[in-house]
Amino acid sequence: MKQLCFVFILAILALSGCNSNAADQENEIIYQRILKYSGKELSKYKAVFILPSQGCGNCITNAETYFIEKYLPNKKHKLLYIITGLSSRKSAITRFGKDAVNSPDVHLDINHNFDKPPFMVEYPKIVFLENSKVSSISDINPETSEKIYQQIQLLN
Repeated sequence: MKQLCFVFILAILALSGCNSNAADQENEIIYQRILKYSGKELSKYKAVFILPSQGCGNCITNAETYFIEKYLPNKKHKLLYIITGLSSRKSAITRFGKDAVNSPDVHLDINHNFDKPPFMVEYPKIVFLENSKVSSISDINPETSEKIYQQIQLLN
C-alpha cells in the first residue's frame, strides 16, 4: 500500500512538472509571436494589452475607454497596446484618434496576426512580462477586469 501511494505521488509530481513545462513552452511561443508580429522591442514593456474589435462588447468598450482615458494621457505604465481586428489605419484613426494610432507603444494589427487563438477568443487579453518572458496571461472579462486594471496601474 505504501508503495502504491509513493508511485501515485511520483506520478502526480511528474505530471505537474509536464504541465508546467507545457505552459512555459506555450508562453515562450506567445512571447516570440508578439515579438515577431509587433516588431517592437519587448524588453521595455511590462505588459502587452491585446485589444480586439469583436467579442464581448462591454469588455471591449471598457478596455478602449481605459486605453483612451487612462493610458494615453500619462503613458507611464510600460504597456504595449496591440489593436487587432481593424481593416485599415484609417479605421483605427477614426476609432481611437490620430495620437493613439501614432503612439510608439501602439501596434495596429492590420494583418490580423493577433485576432485568432492563442491571442484572441472573445475578451481583451493582458500578457504580463518579466525578464523578457511571459509571466502570466489573463483574459480581461467582467470577473477579472477591475483587478487587472489595478495591476496595470501599478506597472511603473
